[in-house]
Amino acid sequence: MKGGLVDEYNAPADPDDEIFLDAQDKFKRCQDFEANARMRMADDLRFAEGDSINGYQWDQQIASGREIQGKPCLTFNQVRQKNFQIINDARQNKPGIEIRAVGDGATYKAAQVYEGLVRHIEYISNAQAAYDTSVDWQVKVGRGYWRVLTRYTTDAASTSAFEQEIYIGRIPDPNSVYMDPGIQENDGSDAEFGFVFRDWNRKDYEKAHPDLADELSTSTLSADHGWLSEDLVREAEFFRKVQRTEWLTVKIDGTVAREKDVGPEELAYLKATKAPRRKVTKPEIEVFKILGTKVIDKKIWPGAYIPLVAVIGERTVIDGELDLKGHTRAQRSAQQYYNFTASASAEFLAGQTKTPWTGPAAAFEGFEDLYEASNTQTLAFLPYNQYDDDGREIQRPTRIDPPQSAQAYVQHMQIADQQMMKVTGQHEANLGAPSNETSGVAIQQRQRKGDNATYHYIDRLGQAIRFTGRILIDLIPKIYDTERVIQILSIDGTQQSVKLSPDAPEAHTQVQDQEDPAYDPAAIAAIFNPNVGRYEVEADIGPSYATRRQDEFAALSGMMTQNQDLMSKAGDLLFRAADFPGADVIAERLRRAVPPQLLGQDGPPPEVQQLQQQHAEQLNQIQQESQQIQAHVAKLQAERDELERKLNDKTEDQKIADYRAETERLKAIGAVDPATLQIIIRQLMEDMTQTPLPQLLAHHAQVEATTQPAPPMMPPGMQPDPSQMPPDAAQQPPQVMQ
Repeated sequence: MKGGLVDEYNAPADPDDEIFLDAQDKFKRCQDFEANARMRMADDLRFAEGDSINGYQWDQQIASGREIQGKPCLTFNQVRQKNFQIINDARQNKPGIEIRAVGDGATYKAAQVYEGLVRHIEYISNAQAAYDTSVDWQVKVGRGYWRVLTRYTTDAASTSAFEQEIYIGRIPDPNSVYMDPGIQENDGSDAEFGFVFRDWNRKDYEKAHPDLADELSTSTLSADHGWLSEDLVREAEFFRKVQRTEWLTVKIDGTVAREKDVGPEELAYLKATKAPRRKVTKPEIEVFKILGTKVIDKKIWPGAYIPLVAVIGERTVIDGELDLKGHTRAQRSAQQYYNFTASASAEFLAGQTKTPWTGPAAAFEGFEDLYEASNTQTLAFLPYNQYDDDGREIQRPTRIDPPQSAQAYVQHMQIADQQMMKVTGQHEANLGAPSNETSGVAIQQRQRKGDNATYHYIDRLGQAIRFTGRILIDLIPKIYDTERVIQILSIDGTQQSVKLSPDAPEAHTQVQDQEDPAYDPAAIAAIFNPNVGRYEVEADIGPSYATRRQDEFAALSGMMTQNQDLMSKAGDLLFRAADFPGADVIAERLRRAVPPQLLGQDGPPPEVQQLQQQHAEQLNQIQQESQQIQAHVAKLQAERDELERKLNDKTEDQKIADYRAETERLKAIGAVDPATLQIIIRQLMEDMTQTPLPQLLAHHAQVEATTQPAPPMMPPGMQPDPSQMPPDAAQQPPQVMQ
């Protein structure tokens, strides 16, 4: 299977009308179950987005009555800021999917590749937009959704034209989704059915999809179902989980297989021999595309889960009625209290007159126009009549005290503020405003209390992310089922090329290491088989990698400023966390200078370090012994040269002494008879030539024969008879007279 939805529909062939009726029945159950919850969610959304123009935070009857009376309806929306405090915190602490190897050949390295592939899927999908949209709905109204889909990698005519990839899709409006009312899990992982739908204006749909206009003809099912009318067209994807029963058997070679995958002859033999067999039930996800009242497409989803992921705020079911709440719901009364008090205070101020002048009438006589204009204009001076006609001094005009707000309104606005903090658990320190806390520890503790009060939103987001990871590791072996080269992303954003090979014998085979100086980013780094091993998923909720890197750089910089010696031991960590160009080069150079025993987890394991140390000690010992041996050999060489010199000198002296002794011996034997002298001479010749005398004489005869003229030919009658000669006479050397 090369991709997501199987083109063949292998389920029992239900009539289309039966499929539609089942979808209609389940859709109606969802509508009835969620009707009140959806109305409240709509009210919460309007309230969260209320302002002075739309007036969504005011009851319409109260607002209409105040407007008729000319009373203000002010809106000071504090709900919005408190909601965004959670939403933006979730965006900064982006969740990440972590995969753990749990058995059956799974390895840590393979799990890392799985994580990198998941990050690649999130990157090409712009999954963060899907997550952010869902969190926005979760906090404001109580629920958001995203989905998992598949798509072809290319539309071009190429070898990869039938290869598909997984991506995470954004659902802009959670009201376009219905899920099984019987679910117990917040993330919807146990749903038995679900819908993604859209209600169109019929004319707009026919204009957008002219190729499907013929499918909108009415049918016998068109009365009172709400799916198709003269003005409306409902387009829906209907997911339902069915249980497929199949038999497993043990083949002749001992392997376990489905009976439908076994050949007919072998299957007949297995049944005849009563081979072990077992009935199993396997869930299967059917997907139908319904337009109006017609089923226009049928597929089988390759995964084991309905690929719709819910992000829940607060979900309760009371007396069979669903209620969904976000962060907005609890703030509504306090916000309305604040708006009403602020409006009443403004009304009180507006009801007071302008600041008047007071004084004797004679003082204003002739200057009435100036005093009337003093409340609307800034005058440089105001004259008055200081004396009356009789010359008596007139009291100077004075202003009455300006109007003041009633203290009761101010107190009640403060009470409304306190109520907002109490119902949300978000105090001034959480919102960045000054508070009674003065020390950093006290402020952090207050912030932690506020985070705890709203942490269930982040936790539910983590549950949804974890379920998404389970969907992905279930789908990856089924979608990426052909050999291909994929790009995976590490946590720091760097890319690696990995060859995905479904037939590889192991889950992970390393081809080249990033730590190797000869590492080539464009070449394949590893071979990965997603079919080998079992894996589990966790969701890591925390600051993003970039944020943690900045925090790490700031913390290390502060520590190294206080301790200069620390730079020589951990300077590579500081520059590894830096973002400026060339920081990685500096980090690598500093790392080479760090002693191996200080590298910790980044260095070799302790047993390797111990072996390296032992090897270094042995190498040092061998070098010392080699130097000693070389010195001893040089000494022996010198002694040998000296002995050879002395031996040569002694040999020459010995030769002279031997010659003199031999001469004296010859003189001594001069008086000896010739026969004795002949024996002595013969022995002397053999000693000098180291050759027996008969061989020496034979050689001498041969030399003489080659240098002397040939003897005269003997007459035939005088030639010796060979038969009368000894057998080896021709080979015997000439006789020498003794």
